[in-house]
Amino acid sequence: MKKNLKSSLFFLLVLFFSCNNKKENRLNNTEVIATTIASNDSIYKTADIAIKNGDTLIYKKAYRYFSVNHYEREFLYYSITMAHKYNWGQAYFDTYTILTNVNDESKISNESLATYYLLKSYEKNNSYAKEIVKEQFLDKGLKVPNSISILESKN
Repeated sequence: MKKNLKSSLFFLLVLFFSCNNKKENRLNNTEVIATTIASNDSIYKTADIAIKNGDTLIYKKAYRYFSVNHYEREFLYYSITMAHKYNWGQAYFDTYTILTNVNDESKISNESLATYYLLKSYEKNNSYAKEIVKEQFLDKGLKVPNSISILESKN
């Protein structure tokens, strides 16, 4: 009888502490989710400030955050806006990168649009774009097309 009582008491203690840990974990998970939502809101505000003011340093930090957290698709608006509003080569290249990655994930046929942004970045003397253009065109003995010609040829 004492063994059953000890076993029952032990089982109840384990159950009690187990339930307390789950409750604590739920609180911790809720805190993490709340912190993530707050940081997401602030990173969108940060990206908004970057495109509003043309701040390339803030833009780069926002892009890094979105990329690391696999939110590139959500950043596409910011990269396109920054590219067109400020005619900035790095934003054109970022747009190319995002379109290429999104294309791989969702099988959307936007190769010509991605190529347009690559060539636009190349025309702005972006070093990353120069490397890719060299591989895709120059190393194969092909002439590098004008960015506008890519869009015009699809119409």
